[in-house]
Amino acid sequence: LVLALVIALFGGTYTSIALGLLFAIFISNQAACGITSPIWMDFLVKTTSPNTRGKLMGYRSSLAAALGFVNGLILTTLLTILSFPYNYAVAIVLAFFLQMGSLEAQKKIREDEPSIPLPPVHLHDMLLRIKAIYRSNTMFRQFLYASALLTISFSSVAFFTVAAFAR
Repeated sequence: LVLALVIALFGGTYTSIALGLLFAIFISNQAACGITSPIWMDFLVKTTSPNTRGKLMGYRSSLAAALGFVNGLILTTLLTILSFPYNYAVAIVLAFFLQMGSLEAQKKIREDEPSIPLPPVHLHDMLLRIKAIYRSNTMFRQFLYASALLTISFSSVAFFTVAAFAR
């Protein structure tokens, strides 16, 4: 939501400020996602059975791709009928509401067994643990590669929008 405000207020006139704030907001968002990913994976493991996790992730990815196509059509429409910077600001506000809807749905899911907090670990020790797990656990390493490739594959969506505008 803050990103939409930054674009709406500064995108058309103070582009350098808008770009700097955009990068700062994006970096902070990605850092927060990285910090919360282990918590999300713990939540996923506790709320789905091992036999259904793969299917769930597959359905999730397929639904996300289909909805991404629909969102691409909506985005193309917004970019066509509204002028910059308001077209981007409205698109980001819509994304914000979709994320909030997702959070509302997730709030209804309850863990059967809450996680027991562990004592804090020094960053250096944590990095050594991560390195050891990465080297010793082949399945986890493959999961990380697959997750990274899946994330990178989503960058192609922007090219579909550009191609639609060109046509």
